[in-house]
Formats: sequence, structure tokens, C-alpha cells
Amino acid sequence: MPRQLESAWRFSSRNREIPRELELDDLDAEASHVLAFDGKTPVATGRVTIDGRMATIARIAVLPGYRGQGIGARIVGMLEERARQRSATVAELSPHYYLEDFYARLGYRRVAGEEWVAGHRLIKMSKEL
Repeated sequence: MPRQLESAWRFSSRNREIPRELELDDLDAEASHVLAFDGKTPVATGRVTIDGRMATIARIAVLPGYRGQGIGARIVGMLEERARQRSATVAELSPHYYLEDFYARLGYRRVAGEEWVAGHRLIKMSKEL
């Protein structure tokens, strides 16, 4: 695994409490990853994968001390732009249920479906790009 990708995974998994075996998948090599820094310290991350016209945004994580500053929204915006550049027309994501309002402010709408992963309740949301 490339060093930057390993850094993004370590950051994301540590800050989202998802086991490594559930986080890592065959899509990492083809995904577009964003890792934001404060100096040399990683403070936020996310990734997007594309399948046809569908973009899947995932692994959004922001260090607690950096939340509320718009960093998460900028990460999502950067991932959406990368998806548009690759001809995606819809973005989907599966955030923790308590983040629904955050993503709604970014234009996402809840769609049918909910799942439990490693004890975490996740909902389904999507947005036209």
C-alpha cells in the first residue's frame, strides 16, 4: 500500500473506529483520496470511487479538534469535483445516522436503506452532481 494511502487509512480508521478488515478493500488503488494537513499533521481525509456515473464518497473523517471549521465540507466538495471530472452525475454516501444534517446542508438527501457495520448505524444519502 502506498505511503500516502496508508496514512489516509490509519487516520480514517483511527478516527472512525472501523476495524481494518472492514475498511480496506480492493477499491483503494483506484479511488481518489484526499488527506488534509495542518502543517505535517493529518487532520481530515476522504475518498471517492467511481462506477459509471455513480460516485461513492466514503471514509470522511475529521479530527475532533478541527471539526466545525468547514474542513469536512471542503473535503466532500473536493471529492465531488473529482467525481464530476470523471463524468459522475450522482454521488452517494453512507454516513453515521447522526451526520444526516451535516450532509443535508451539503445537498444530500436521505434515501431508503440503513445498515449496521461494526456496531455503527449507517444511513444512505445521495446527491445529483
